Amino acid sequence: MKNNICEEISKWQKEYDKKPLVDLSQYFTTKDKEIIKKLNIVLNDKVYTEYEFECLEMDLIAFYKQKELLKKMGIAYNEIKRIWNICNTIREDYCI
Repeated sequence: MKNNICEEISKWQKEYDKKPLVDLSQYFTTKDKEIIKKLNIVLNDKVYTEYEFECLEMDLIAFYKQKELLKKMGIAYNEIKRIWNICNTIREDYCI
């Protein structure tokens, strides 16, 4: 039984780290990508693994309570909220 659990965990880890899953191009518009770029977050033109997508979310969440900083960067708070909502939609669509 223990080996079975270890195998399952190992399988999950490989998929989490290495299996392309999330196609961001289906969700983010050109304007969204420009906003993300203003945040100094690099979006690669590829299908992201679950791990890579979660890293992107963490980068975006860093701006959650940074309304003044966003304003200085020329980003309206409702624009970043829209991107967070898109991330939530991605999570739902991919069951992650």
